[in-house]
Amino acid sequence: MKCDACGAEFGPSQSGVVPYRCGLPNVTLVNVQVRRCTACDNYAVDIPHVDALHRCLAHAVATRVGRLGAAEIKFLRKFLGLAGKDLAVRFKVEPETVSRWETGARPIPGPAEGLLRVLALCERPVQDYAALDGLLLRTRKAGPANPKVSATPRGDTWAVEIGAA
Repeated sequence: MKCDACGAEFGPSQSGVVPYRCGLPNVTLVNVQVRRCTACDNYAVDIPHVDALHRCLAHAVATRVGRLGAAEIKFLRKFLGLAGKDLAVRFKVEPETVSRWETGARPIPGPAEGLLRVLALCERPVQDYAALDGLLLRTRKAGPANPKVSATPRGDTWAVEIGAA
């Protein structure tokens, strides 16, 4: 395999730790196969089961303690496969309001945040209202802004941990 940046060959695949640009800040993939270019600092990563990774990241974001940040709101919306205007229709707000939530210009109201979390977790009717109440309480507790996220492949899924910022 050749490097896109310089055309040189990539070295052998090795287990490594790399940042993952998925729209969320501070996401790191751990124990993934990485090939480094032999001539420059470029690298290529083999990311197994990307859909499972995104499901696990969405679950970790939706269940974490503390208010969702702008990047997390946008990530969950995209995870759901919704355009900003589609989310606006579902939440009965203007598309500009969703844009303001996703840029951090305006905080997402607690009920809308709770609904976004629930949609990201199940996208089906609620069966367990006690669990839903517990989830909604998470938005009222102080949590770190942009916490560090570590994702490690585990078989055909991913283990995702959220730590302090």
